[in-house]
Amino acid sequence: MLPSRLTELSGFASLNRDFLAPHDTINVAVRSGSNFHGTAELTFASPTKARPVADGFVITGTEGWLSVSHVDGKWRVTIQVAGKDSEEKEEVSAYEGEGVMREIEAFVGAIDKNDEALPIGDPLEALRDVAFIQAALNSNGALVDLIDLVPESL
Repeated sequence: MLPSRLTELSGFASLNRDFLAPHDTINVAVRSGSNFHGTAELTFASPTKARPVADGFVITGTEGWLSVSHVDGKWRVTIQVAGKDSEEKEEVSAYEGEGVMREIEAFVGAIDKNDEALPIGDPLEALRDVAFIQAALNSNGALVDLIDLVPESL
């Protein structure tokens, strides 16, 4: 979603449902380089099947913002851009949650040496995803440098 990787975060983790200990929810402010920042909230502790629209990601840029949220079983992407004379443009798209299915298909395709397999599943990107979650769980409000956790040199 971003032109550069995530560089820093500060956040908090909490436990709202005891059977999901030690944590089930993270809330973070995150930065990507010097131009992009936003928030991320991930929870596995919703007391209802429906989740609030705030459950997702918000990325704020110089000319607008982008949000990704899970609503009614679908991923909703909203892009809001500032225009001329205080005019704003909004674009909303909804997508079925097929990510895990596509990743499994790509994994099996790669094992079968299928030329049509999607080129996804980079181990370094997976390590960066794990580092993001781990940093969010352990930050306790302190700024965490994500580049230090997974250096570019790997």
